[in-house]
Amino acid sequence: MKVKKYFLNVKENLKIPVIEIGSFFGGFGCVVCQLHGDEYSAVKIAYTINDQLTRTKQGKSLGLRIILCANPNGSRLGIKEYPDKSMNLNRMFQKKYFSDKLVSGIIKLITNSSFCIDVHDMPGSDLPACSILTKTQRPEVESLSYDLISAFGPDLYWEEDFSDPTIGQRYAGTINSFLNSVGIPNFTIETSPINLISDKTILSVSKKIIALLTPTKKPVFKPKLVKRIEIASRESGIFLPNDLKLLQSIKRDEPVGKLLNLTGRIKQIYSPSSGLLIRLASRGFIKEKQKLFDLGKRL
Repeated sequence: MKVKKYFLNVKENLKIPVIEIGSFFGGFGCVVCQLHGDEYSAVKIAYTINDQLTRTKQGKSLGLRIILCANPNGSRLGIKEYPDKSMNLNRMFQKKYFSDKLVSGIIKLITNSSFCIDVHDMPGSDLPACSILTKTQRPEVESLSYDLISAFGPDLYWEEDFSDPTIGQRYAGTINSFLNSVGIPNFTIETSPINLISDKTILSVSKKIIALLTPTKKPVFKPKLVKRIEIASRESGIFLPNDLKLLQSIKRDEPVGKLLNLTGRIKQIYSPSSGLLIRLASRGFIKEKQKLFDLGKRL
């Protein structure tokens, strides 16, 4: 299958690496990697997609454009932020930042895509391959995005509903909210970070993305919808998680781990609620207000 690799020059010393695979005659899907510079799992997924597609002789209905690294300088520095602006790049897809050349370059690359998938991971935590549906009062595109998630088949998904003022403020300017505004179906994938994600998960996510390039009218998977509850540490210390499995049911007051603080005290960490364990921080030093684990309440 035809592969084209190039750099989109956005400004001096800043180039966006792009891979295009297959024919774009019938349209194309888009995968965005590394909006956050310290999240590298998407790059490995992208290389695996490239490897899988270039091995096949059969074309797909849609071509695929992969933005291999949307935040090149952040990636080189190993930091989440877009260092040129000292900002979270995934909050800059709103009108007041459209003049920034990196933002406008990414918008140029995703414009006219048949769908767009934004791939993230959560450094310092283990979690299954999850999806996020962004809701911004655009039911027609949100319905298509839900169908896309269903075809992808994540372990579970949750919603970021901008009708909730807290959510709207926290996630204002995400690439997904922009995609909604221009009518492009989209969703986010969240995975474990590069040091924790398994080769099996990488291959599974890659194959599921590839499958989206051949739309089907067959019955699709109905993903589990959960409300995500984030539990953060109230103090700094060394977190020692218990031997728990992701997606297992956790009961209220069940022990999740221990925190060794810096004054010689051991604090037991208990779950404040029942739900599915969908994220668990790795063993290591945890700062105050840093996330320890997430629960998913079935909806």
